[in-house]
Amino acid sequence: MRLYLFLLASPLLLAACGGRDDVDPVPTEAPASHEAPAATDSAGFAGIADLHLFARALRAGGWADSLGAGGPVTVFAPTDAAFATLPTSEREALFAPAGRERLRRLLADHVIPVPVRSADVVEPITYTTLGGITLTVALDGDSLTVSDAEGQRARVRAADVDFEGGVLHTIDRPLGLAR
Repeated sequence: MRLYLFLLASPLLLAACGGRDDVDPVPTEAPASHEAPAATDSAGFAGIADLHLFARALRAGGWADSLGAGGPVTVFAPTDAAFATLPTSEREALFAPAGRERLRRLLADHVIPVPVRSADVVEPITYTTLGGITLTVALDGDSLTVSDAEGQRARVRAADVDFEGGVLHTIDRPLGLAR
């Protein structure tokens, strides 16, 4: 009899304890590097293991299938470690349904409408992103850096990664957060 009651109550307990299936929880850390998310594959940069949270941001912001669709672009993609520098509450707010517009703006702040390769940067070059902020790409010794108008500066970790929509550079911190 107890087993029968347990079997009857189990679906109710699971439903009460479980969350919504359609909500993608904000990870506190990246999955193991051998796991490639679908959004990374659809954008064509599956070979980079440290972009799981960026791929998730593309999905959540509705950009996964359209990045670079209007022509070649340059994407400065924050790595998983870069996203981890954000306070947990800010990360959760970005990935929550109510934060979608802010997330879309943040993504747009990391895309410029022309392809830029590291060899193109011999002196500082300023670009306007799809989000309307100004980014300056420069060399600092042998390293490529990207700075926004608020003085936030990111260092490029992996440069000149080709993907279906243009060229991608991974960066060590998100930009454009001050607005």
